[in-house]
Amino acid sequence: MSHLQFIGTSSALTSLKKFHSSFILSTKNFNLLVDTGDGSSRALLNQKIDFNSIDAILITHLHADHYCGLPSLLTQMKLLKEPRKKKILIIAHESILDVIQKFIFNSMVFEEKMGFKIEYKNFSWEKIFSINKKIKFLSKKNSHLNSNLLLKNVRKKKLSSSSFLFFVEKAKIFYTSDVGSAEDLYLFKDEKLDLLISESSHINYDDICIAEQKLNVKKFLLTHFTDEVENQIKKKISKNKNSKISLASDGQIINLS
Repeated sequence: MSHLQFIGTSSALTSLKKFHSSFILSTKNFNLLVDTGDGSSRALLNQKIDFNSIDAILITHLHADHYCGLPSLLTQMKLLKEPRKKKILIIAHESILDVIQKFIFNSMVFEEKMGFKIEYKNFSWEKIFSINKKIKFLSKKNSHLNSNLLLKNVRKKKLSSSSFLFFVEKAKIFYTSDVGSAEDLYLFKDEKLDLLISESSHINYDDICIAEQKLNVKKFLLTHFTDEVENQIKKKISKNKNSKISLASDGQIINLS
């Protein structure tokens, strides 16, 4: 049975109650980890996830709370009592994959000493990317990083933040990752969705409620929130008994088939 498990649901603001946003998509004999922010190794341990069970890692964008835990996680795979032997696949958009490779190398994670192969693959927006026979995705650029375009000395090419439509066996899952505006909730507006996972730090709850009414989605989960925002949203959700919207929590498992 395929399922999704939330590893962390916190925003970029570090919390003592929960870990930074990430989740695992699992099918039989394959696990895809989406994002590896600060403390991701500890987060996985907290959810009793075996590091060696992770087959691939997808990075959504280059904010620290989404990718800076990657070298540490790879190192942990080497330091296990039974060190990793099988290949790990790292996936990112074509504009940022080189940054990730250099980050790993400059963290002194050298493949020759790891004992396992690190394979890198890039994806392009608007094109289907097949991870295996049971998991594939379509990605689109969202507006999350557009506010940085006017900053000096910013490499515009690297300002890529992706949203994803995952196809996990028969399930369709829209993951917004971080967004820039409410418009990003409609990147896959014509799809019939089994699950929509939206961040809730860069968008207000009223816009999320409007999207719930407009989009064809069975279940709507919110993640990437501060402790303060979590309490505020809980109060608003409790007032609307007919809403499909709920808050995700660390360790929560959603069955997909």
